[in-house]
Amino acid sequence: MHVITFGAVNGIFIIQFLNPEMHYTANRNEMLTITITYSIIYFILTYATAVLKSSYDRIHLHLRETNVELREKADEIEAQNEELVQIHENVNALNTDLERIVNERTAKIQIQNEVLLKYSYTNAHHLRGPVARLLGLASVHKLNTEYDADFIISKMVEQAHEIDDVIRQINVDLDSGRQPGEHWP
Repeated sequence: MHVITFGAVNGIFIIQFLNPEMHYTANRNEMLTITITYSIIYFILTYATAVLKSSYDRIHLHLRETNVELREKADEIEAQNEELVQIHENVNALNTDLERIVNERTAKIQIQNEVLLKYSYTNAHHLRGPVARLLGLASVHKLNTEYDADFIISKMVEQAHEIDDVIRQINVDLDSGRQPGEHWP
């Protein structure tokens, strides 16, 4: 393209240089000087244009590469964002499930506490009877020594056995997981 342009510009000057009718006042030396000047200007402009185009092409290539890198980074960020959103949703689901589990276990513990309170009340009630009778027999023996001591001691032993039976039953109930009062008539 540059060769054609250079040839066309110089061709015009050569035609003018060779045609005596075209240059009335100008002599051949002036025409030669003008041709050389225009050729030099053309080369300077061509060189400057080539340098500017080369610079433009480098900048354009750099911008294109940067744009591709930015697009890749944006895709990575979008993928990471989607992953974070999924993780966030999973954590929310786990929190909801954990909250449900905590509520269920809290309810079970509350029920077990109520059962233990009833159980302790029931067993304390069953133990108080034989203990009260033992204390009563001991008090009767202290107040009145006329009663047969063997009779009172045998009754105290019966009450001690009853207390032992109640304690054994409590242990059986605890081992078997029975509710309070299920073993008592």
